[in-house]
Amino acid sequence: MPDLEWKASAVADLMAIVDYISDDNPDALVLLLMPEAEGKGGYFLFYRGKEVDRDFSSFLRESPSLAAKGGGRSDWLNGASPCMRPEEWREAIARFLST
Repeated sequence: MPDLEWKASAVADLMAIVDYISDDNPDALVLLLMPEAEGKGGYFLFYRGKEVDRDFSSFLRESPSLAAKGGGRSDWLNGASPCMRPEEWREAIARFLST
């Protein structure tokens, strides 16, 4: 998978999303899936609001069905995955939250 090059406007848009979540929806989870044009996976950004009492730093390790590679902090993750099916991500997040 090629390296992702972020344009300044794209970074600003993503940060605006994060600000919206953290300020106005502190109990929200947001998953942004960005599929590659060839349909061979893509990139993701996952963020939790500040009132979601869960550390997501181990989520990728504990969700092998996503085959995702990446990192971040307890409140956000980004990286690449061959899985761009929202329903599979939702199921993985639900399993993670239920443990």
